[in-house]
Amino acid sequence: HVEEGAECLTHLPLNWVGAQGGQAWRRRPLPIAFEDDCYFRREVLRRLDAAGVPWELAIGGESTRAVEVAVSADMAVYVMVEGAERRVFLDPVAHGGALPDLWQTGVNMYVARGPGGPARDMLAGRIRDAYRRLGGPSAG
Repeated sequence: HVEEGAECLTHLPLNWVGAQGGQAWRRRPLPIAFEDDCYFRREVLRRLDAAGVPWELAIGGESTRAVEVAVSADMAVYVMVEGAERRVFLDPVAHGGALPDLWQTGVNMYVARGPGGPARDMLAGRIRDAYRRLGGPSAG
């Protein structure tokens, strides 16, 4: 879904992630870490409920870093856009169906109109080019 004023650069899957070699994903209730305003939180929790997977919020709040630390300490699992886990040394969870399937999310770019012309347009172009190299829908 692309909102008005946005340009979809690509779609990427969401993955369950956890500590490298971690086991938190095996515990029940499943310990989850989410920022309070995480865009994916509501749907992830709905899918856990629908799959009958008991869960508990192990850590919340406003700090992404606190969530990442808790997950890297194997205290909880988290959901991230594929590829983002590499920057924080987390691993995708190979749960073999023990956790519900997730979905793909759009990576959308919003470019402000008004002042900023050439610099703004150059930056937007470079971002588009980076996603084209990844094989996004704007490639072509």
